[in-house]
Amino acid sequence: MGVVSTTIVPPRAAHKYVTRETIERLVDEVCASRVVTVSSPAGFGKTTAMLRWAETLHERGHPVLWIAARAGIDSAGLVQGGVTSGADRR
Repeated sequence: MGVVSTTIVPPRAAHKYVTRETIERLVDEVCASRVVTVSSPAGFGKTTAMLRWAETLHERGHPVLWIAARAGIDSAGLVQGGVTSGADRR
């Protein structure tokens, strides 16, 4: 099974972003990290936060590689395939 494009392409924001102070404060920590993972139940704003951080990091000149967890990505090889495919897109 290959990596589907929705795994490595960030979604478009569906609506105008509402500034959340906690998310904005954390962007400097995210910027200083090599890898960031986020986990919480559906509907808690993970994708919105990631889109905001990706936008801010891009504006600051940092590379961003988007890999979304998807059903079926259940091995190190598939994760590596996502990293490789995402890096190839840049």
